[in-house]
Amino acid sequence: MNRKLLEDLFSSSWVDALGENFFSSTGFTYIGNYIAKLRETTTIYPDRKDIFKAFRLTPFNEVKVVILGQDCYHDGSADGLAFSNSKSNTISPSLKNILKEIEDEFPENKNIITHGRLDLQDLSRWSKQGILLLNAALTVEKGKAGSHLELWKPFTVKILQTLNTKNEVIWLLLGKEAQGYKKYITNQTHSIIEAAHPAVSCYGGNGFFGSNCFKKINFELLARNRKEVVW
Repeated sequence: MNRKLLEDLFSSSWVDALGENFFSSTGFTYIGNYIAKLRETTTIYPDRKDIFKAFRLTPFNEVKVVILGQDCYHDGSADGLAFSNSKSNTISPSLKNILKEIEDEFPENKNIITHGRLDLQDLSRWSKQGILLLNAALTVEKGKAGSHLELWKPFTVKILQTLNTKNEVIWLLLGKEAQGYKKYITNQTHSIIEAAHPAVSCYGGNGFFGSNCFKKINFELLARNRKEVVW
């Protein structure tokens, strides 16, 4: 894969950080070949062009926060950014809970999800502020949650190990799957915030609501003399 194509997929700073040899490695090419073959008989989300969207919108040199989730929406609304579902006419339950928590944490955003604005579903506004919206698996089979978690694990580990070389990254690990990657975050300048997956709150759990995770992110940013996120 030539340099120009890699930069179109990932952004130049991610190519530099990961190293061009990574993209020709057996592990990375296996993922691409496996998904390409599977698409012949199975519906895979998101669209090909959106698989690495998070890396294009948040270049490596601009990452200040990482929000790590589980896997893509398997109903066709995945758009390449964790928790974002701009391809749907309705807000996903997980994203609705995220916006509700933001309402509770920031009174000035009260009733944000009652305005009926579809642009709220597009979280690229966060990506452009230095937030890498990363799922542990970047693809999923239609109707099969978690179907590609093992497939993407080596890739995700590589991404985390690469981010671990940066200083002062703030992590939000949402859910047990994401928290299972905590062992790869060893840089002492990093801060790790953990909360339940927002989908849990759809089923009576209470580990996400009241976590103040977004306020904590802004607190950590201010402590580093960095600009707060406009949620």
